[in-house]
Amino acid sequence: PARVAAALRASAVAIGTSGQCAVGAGLIEAEGAVETLLLPESEVTPLACAAPLSPPEPEPSPTPTPLTPIVTPTPTPTPAAAPTTSFKWHPPRLVRTRGRTARVAFRFASDQSPATFLCAVDRGGYRVCGAGLARSFAIGAHMVRVEARNAAGLLDATAAVFSFRVKPVG
Repeated sequence: PARVAAALRASAVAIGTSGQCAVGAGLIEAEGAVETLLLPESEVTPLACAAPLSPPEPEPSPTPTPLTPIVTPTPTPTPAAAPTTSFKWHPPRLVRTRGRTARVAFRFASDQSPATFLCAVDRGGYRVCGAGLARSFAIGAHMVRVEARNAAGLLDATAAVFSFRVKPVG
């Protein structure tokens, strides 16, 4: 028991200003902890801890850095698909007339809305034509080509084409 008390006294180190001493791997109070070692009272001596240690220095706080905004990448929009053009209404393939011309009408459609339409008649160039075309055609073979343009400005790569013939009656 005397050796235990001496060993405890030798290994006691002050912890802060709490009046506690560190002994070996655990904490004991300067008074009473030795009693827990079941030593006879005649051999219990309060431990004299070394001088209290200065409180531990606080860890330096890191230099504040400006907050960096978290930038969430904006998904790159996938290019919109080009519209598909179709004829909603067209005349029969053979149009008969009693005169030298026949008045014929067409209606166009697109799988995308809103859409604008460009039309080409026979060998002419494309012109804006709205959602329909109505005009007179002379006797002979004719072709109407239509392309839709969507809101993103994409143009149908394959025009809708309708061919027909105007023939005199008789």
